[in-house]
Amino acid sequence: MSKSPVPEITSLSDHNLDSRGTPWLIELIGPQFSGKTTIADLLALTLEENGSSVIRVETDNYINTMFPIYSKLKVSGKFREARQLIKGRWSLLHDVISKIIHEGLARGYIVVHDHVNTRQLRRGAYKEIADGAGAKYLGVYVHAPLGVLKERWRSSNIPEVKLKRLEKKHAKFLRLREELDFDAIIDTSSTPPDAAVLKIVSRIMPDSTLIVKPEPTKLPAVQNVTAGARPRSVAGDLQAVKQGGGYFLVHMHERYQADEVGFKILSLCDGKNTIERIAELAGTDPETVRKDIEFLRKAGMVEFSGPEIGGPA
Repeated sequence: MSKSPVPEITSLSDHNLDSRGTPWLIELIGPQFSGKTTIADLLALTLEENGSSVIRVETDNYINTMFPIYSKLKVSGKFREARQLIKGRWSLLHDVISKIIHEGLARGYIVVHDHVNTRQLRRGAYKEIADGAGAKYLGVYVHAPLGVLKERWRSSNIPEVKLKRLEKKHAKFLRLREELDFDAIIDTSSTPPDAAVLKIVSRIMPDSTLIVKPEPTKLPAVQNVTAGARPRSVAGDLQAVKQGGGYFLVHMHERYQADEVGFKILSLCDGKNTIERIAELAGTDPETVRKDIEFLRKAGMVEFSGPEIGGPA
């Protein structure tokens, strides 16, 4: 388990990446578990950390902030009531998001927005906002085969998302892809997030020469996790995309990479399994589990029930 480095764009020929340049609205849309939020987070951070002024607009964040009762309903397992709540307040939510996007574009920001609202996309609602603000627009369709989405769904352990709902949404997006012309199409089953980001950046800066130079990341000092500790995942907002033999994770807008074993260790942190039991189920040794668990604890993804940690190893 390790923190994923930020791709560094080291050469940008004939382009200005600050807020005085041409504003862009980059709209990413696709079904749940397609990986669009992971790509959007990485895209926004990469641009911002390389000199651009970026506003990241994620619908779910505004829902949780504007309507606290929504989160309470979800925590209580009242998912139908939560959906009905948002359905009744969608008009207000859309107005707020639209105003934020318009204001950001008008001030010269690049706005990165991802969502699953097919109705708004068909209407061209957000493209109209970009046109009205004198900004350029890039529509990005992010997808993966249904089998891949199901695999990610099973690994996510997100109870409010039902399999039939996922299948229905996937079918709707397939029809949408046939109806509309997207500026870019990304299949996350074959395109890693960093490659997806570079593909998008190359569309808004076509003359640029992009060189990605990952910087090494140092792991935090490992402490002893005592026998009998029962780690529990608290990463409710975790975004995970399977890439090859591992996983690309985004939590609290930080990016991490995990191999199959590391991701399985995280999925087994249910507050019931001990370190020793996790090692047994994950097919690894307790020391590997302790190191990964301590990393996850420092990243704010797990907490402990039962005995916790001792001094430095």
